[in-house]
Amino acid sequence: MFEHLLALDLRFHLGRRTGEVSRVLDRGSRSINFVLSAMVFNVVPTILEIGLVSAILGWSFGPSYAGVVVGTLAAYTAFTIGVTQWRTQFRKDMNRMENQASSRAVDALINYETIKYFGNEGHEAKEYDAKLGGYQEAWLRTQTSLSFLNFGQNAIFSVGLSSVMLMAANGII
Repeated sequence: MFEHLLALDLRFHLGRRTGEVSRVLDRGSRSINFVLSAMVFNVVPTILEIGLVSAILGWSFGPSYAGVVVGTLAAYTAFTIGVTQWRTQFRKDMNRMENQASSRAVDALINYETIKYFGNEGHEAKEYDAKLGGYQEAWLRTQTSLSFLNFGQNAIFSVGLSSVMLMAANGII
């Protein structure tokens, strides 16, 4: 990323917002680390565990139990992917507003002398506050949509668990 930034033409660097570019670089490197960690430590082991649990349930209690587990996990996955795609717009808005707030702060600090010379401290503070307000609104939408995602995931999981418990109770009876 850094080499790419250095290879960009002068026009980009003259019009850039230092705070925004810095924030994007930081967020990008953290995102790559998160994705690699999630794949190695969460996704691959979970797929193996689901396969083993489904096979054991199917072998020990019949294919209907394995079917409920696989169906629950399929519904869970489909719901999670669908809602996550819907949530992406809120997260992008939040990132954009965070970039703007960070850019405003860094640019104001870099141009401190000019702001001081023209007595624009109040204006800059008001502009920064407006950017932070936009960020807070976007953060609230992101958190609300995350709560919806978590509620739906828990509801799907609870329905699947209740179904298996009812099947087991009927088998015992």
